Amino acid sequence: MTNEISNIDLFTEKIEWEEIFTVLNEAKEEMKMGELLSSKEFTISKTKYYREIGNVKSDSGLVRVPGELFTIEEAQGSFPLSNLTAPQVLSVMDKLFCCEMTWLNGENIAQTIFSSFYCYYIESVQNKPLKLFCQSVLKHCVVILRLISTTGVYVEDEDFTTNVFGFNLFDGPINQNLEKFEKEIIQESELRIESENEIANELDTLLDCMLGGITKNDFLEALLVRFKLRKLLLNIQETFEKEPNEDNLEILHKKITEEMEEIILKLTKTHEKLIEIFGEKDPPGFDTEIHRRRISPPTQIRTVKIFDFGSSISMLKKIMDETKWICEIFGYLDPMSKINWDSEAIPEIGYRERLFYYLINFSHKNPNIISRSRLKLLVTQEQSILQEIKMDEMIIEDMVEFGVLPKYAKHKEAHPTIMTISFVFTEMISAPCFEKTTYYKKLKKLFQLWGSTISKGNQLDPTLVSKSDSQAEDFGLHDTHIIKNFPFSCWMLDVSLNICIYYISLCFELDLYSLPESTSAFWYLHYLMGIKLKTMLAGNLYKITRNQKFPIQFEISSKKTKGRKAISQHKLYKEQERQKEPTHPGRARSRNYKIHVSSSSTATYMQGSSASYAWMRKG
Repeated sequence: MTNEISNIDLFTEKIEWEEIFTVLNEAKEEMKMGELLSSKEFTISKTKYYREIGNVKSDSGLVRVPGELFTIEEAQGSFPLSNLTAPQVLSVMDKLFCCEMTWLNGENIAQTIFSSFYCYYIESVQNKPLKLFCQSVLKHCVVILRLISTTGVYVEDEDFTTNVFGFNLFDGPINQNLEKFEKEIIQESELRIESENEIANELDTLLDCMLGGITKNDFLEALLVRFKLRKLLLNIQETFEKEPNEDNLEILHKKITEEMEEIILKLTKTHEKLIEIFGEKDPPGFDTEIHRRRISPPTQIRTVKIFDFGSSISMLKKIMDETKWICEIFGYLDPMSKINWDSEAIPEIGYRERLFYYLINFSHKNPNIISRSRLKLLVTQEQSILQEIKMDEMIIEDMVEFGVLPKYAKHKEAHPTIMTISFVFTEMISAPCFEKTTYYKKLKKLFQLWGSTISKGNQLDPTLVSKSDSQAEDFGLHDTHIIKNFPFSCWMLDVSLNICIYYISLCFELDLYSLPESTSAFWYLHYLMGIKLKTMLAGNLYKITRNQKFPIQFEISSKKTKGRKAISQHKLYKEQERQKEPTHPGRARSRNYKIHVSSSSTATYMQGSSASYAWMRKG
């Protein structure tokens, strides 16, 4: 039996699959309690390697069968390459659009895009609109695959399959052809020729098909909206690849807002009209079982369900809404921006805090992999933020603002540690761009790396201080013994407190605590804020003027409270200064502050420098 199987040529011989349940049920009748079926060729220890085989998204053993699927003569007999009617052309376009949206949802390209025979024989398609449409779909596949591969936000093959199994895509120039064809359709539409059963190619070579029951104007209108969609999809990705600056993203946002709603409306209208006339017939040239001919799996592959037209439109809307939200990133980061957040406006927080808050809100939307890739490409690239701000420069600036002397922060021996910190912070910022499971795994690894970086920073302090001038210097507001002798340790302690405070508070927002856990977490948060406050006051790191407030507001809720939410609001405020009472930094000054706890009936959010988001300090 083993020799027979090994001699089978998967590329030339067709394998017939049969259900094994019948054999198993027959064997089960003769088995006793506790007995197991086993095979010499397939042991239990091997099952862990094959448990996911059958899901084409996670099956790396699939290969493409070489050779042609059909000859041109066979293909012409199976599905039309020429002489298509207008309804057939439109139905093929809509079906291919549904396959594309299914693929963007993470399914396999072999069972979605390449379930269409026209994508295999694209050069043999004689109908000009259909050929150009197929080319634009394959071109969009190329740019999306390039985007996802560049950013690397997919998790092997579980989140998105980048394997194209050796199939030919289209990577040639196409934008000019789309624009030219769009102009031809508009010019043809202006002739206003209406005829129900008229051969279009007798009027113009543009339409190489029979109208087949619809007017020429209806056909031209349907073609125009479909090619506008193809052009817009390619333009969106082109903007993110070339120059995703503030001005271009603003233009793109305006374009999507103005055009996409109209495109979706007309696309749905023309599709419904097509259904009313001809019904929901399967278009020619599609085969959901085509993968059995084109790829050679180690076992039978599951069938992928292609989105219907309504689900495809919903998928398109979701991607476009997320793309518009990405285009608004510069507006969200502008302190003077009037853009409303999901919750109330966020006053008086820094640039970096706004960026991290933006990313967290983005991850709450459960974005598609296309949107996550675009955001990562825009936000973090080569350890820089928004392709403008270098992370290492931002860290040095933050250290100096904290109280570390510039000569310590810019010392050549501190450079490797600064670059490691830069990597950790860049990855931490980009973490929300990944799928949630990967997001949590990346954070765990980053926190471990941050812990080892703290140890290196502690070892770096004696080296920097001993090699620097030992004579006293005027530190101004930063003149403290601790900061002077342990610059990196103090800064990293402050950052670590910010990280702990943020993520503990984030769990309140996500309702991850039970009621008993929320009590413990609340008091631990209170403890961390106390250390944070003590660090700030002891080193006299900030100028605190009269009546200046650092509000920290967050919501505590639990599903077990049946909708009842306990909301606590912390306010740190300065009391009246003691008249003519001498104070020493780090000792008597702390008596001028206290923690006031009150309740509020409004759900609010975190803000302020005392609870900066993750690593960020007030910008």
